Amino acid sequence: MKNHYEHDLKTTLSTFFEGLESRMNSAKKSNTSNLHVFFNGLSPVIRIARQAQRKVDRLAATQFSLFDFFNEQEENLSRIFGEMLKPTGTHGQGDKFLYLFLDEVKKVLDIEVREGFPSTDLYDSRIDLEHQTYNRRKIDIVIRVPETRGDKWIGIENKPWAGEQTNQLRDYLDHLQKQAGSYAWLVYLSGDGSLPKTLPDNPEDKKCCCTLPFRCAKFESPSLESWLVRCISACEAERVRWFLTDLLNYIQKHFIISDPIGEENDDD
Repeated sequence: MKNHYEHDLKTTLSTFFEGLESRMNSAKKSNTSNLHVFFNGLSPVIRIARQAQRKVDRLAATQFSLFDFFNEQEENLSRIFGEMLKPTGTHGQGDKFLYLFLDEVKKVLDIEVREGFPSTDLYDSRIDLEHQTYNRRKIDIVIRVPETRGDKWIGIENKPWAGEQTNQLRDYLDHLQKQAGSYAWLVYLSGDGSLPKTLPDNPEDKKCCCTLPFRCAKFESPSLESWLVRCISACEAERVRWFLTDLLNYIQKHFIISDPIGEENDDD
């Protein structure tokens, strides 16, 4: 009787798995057939879309960007940012771009060091590229805002790709403070949103350093991307607006989105 039971069980299992295999093969053939139908139907749509894109590009060149021919070096981006920040720059927009940039920076600064941070009377500001420090290091961009009590200095270290050098930010802030005392700040432009590793050891000095990411997960949060969007909106020169739009597209294409930085400092 036991052998008879085992025989019936084996027969039942065999029938079950044979039926299962048959159904799986049938489903596979059906799905394969459905996929063929789907992709065959998609081909004409793709072809039409490409034809439409070619027609649009003949008039608008939507795929063309000057920055596709851009040599990806930190210095090139710094030169562009420096020209935009210059109130007497060829963009013709006065101190508008500088004001918007400093407004983005102020949002990520520690609230304790925001007092005195420049936000008005910016037209006479001086923008220096590759500013040499007392120990012969070079800060990518330095903004000097004139004041009757002495200039306010803001250093910008642009790090789209490269890492930091030994004691880099510590030395930079030390140099800026030697020039402007308590009216010195350092901005770290971070390509991947990561925080700098060479900040000063002194907690009070650390507060004078802030990080501005190239892009941010929350679009309204401070970032280089947000600054460019605001510049495009404020720009009155169409030629410059097209350039800024191209630059924005380049930033969005080549740099990752990072988490917001310093949200706790936003309620000034």
